Amino acid sequence: HKSAANSAWLTAPAVCLKGLERIMGSSEVKAHAGVCTWMNGIFWLRTVEPVGRGKVRIENWSDVGKIKVDQVATVIEENLVFPLMRGRDVHRWTARPSTHILLTQDPATRTGITEATMKRQLPLTYQYLRHFEQPLRTRSGYRKYFDPSKDAFWTIYNVGEYTLAPFRVAFKELTDFFQCAVVPASSKAIVPDTKLRFIDCQSQGEAYFLCGLLNSSPALLYLYSTATWVQTADYQASDISRIAIPAFQQSDQNHQLIADLAEQCHTAAAAGDERKVGDLEAELDDELAKLWRIGAGEMRAIKDAILD
Repeated sequence: HKSAANSAWLTAPAVCLKGLERIMGSSEVKAHAGVCTWMNGIFWLRTVEPVGRGKVRIENWSDVGKIKVDQVATVIEENLVFPLMRGRDVHRWTARPSTHILLTQDPATRTGITEATMKRQLPLTYQYLRHFEQPLRTRSGYRKYFDPSKDAFWTIYNVGEYTLAPFRVAFKELTDFFQCAVVPASSKAIVPDTKLRFIDCQSQGEAYFLCGLLNSSPALLYLYSTATWVQTADYQASDISRIAIPAFQQSDQNHQLIADLAEQCHTAAAAGDERKVGDLEAELDDELAKLWRIGAGEMRAIKDAILD
């Protein structure tokens, strides 16, 4: 852990620690890691232009990542092309995809789409991938986690049905203070990159509720103080399981108000209205204080610790 973060935790006023103790516990909320390709230059698409009849003209991000690959411009089927959201695309209350990804994994089986299916249903995509067969087969993660004798050479990692869930909250893996946002609605599911962690939710209301809870001052200070540090804080999928997160109840007035305030924070952040965001965050902390039974003095101490 970063010494400064630990020092702040150890020397924090007792009233602050007492407030943080109220949010400590466990929850059944589970976060997942984003998609890992082990060779982004092939799967990430710099250009995606519809050309009609279910096809798109694409160009890959040949120079992204540590391993450089051939730059290819071609036409493929649009079926496996999805918006991609990277770590840099998520901030406190805002999230928007900045590029696209070729998602070659079957979310149900959690393995690569079979070669027979790819050849029969997506022949243009198949030809694009065949161009990169040799480098794809050399990927260390592919050789470690899959069987090259039976798993398609375009198989990638950390893809399940939750990856394409309609309602999700995403948070950054690497940052100073914890930052999360609700993944925006889209005509095609937005795929999170490996530098993101995300929670799939049952409804949009639950997504805003969880985001409001995780972006609150008590959760922010707790996660910051317990994160793994190198140069920036490292937030893992399991970190949120140590916070007492209640199941979202739409009929609960406190839960619904937290969700409404979080949604308003997203709207204000999108408009660049920082003052409005600040006012809404203060209201949000008041509601979270009721949820976790944090006293007024304890909440003031928590906010002062964040400012320090």
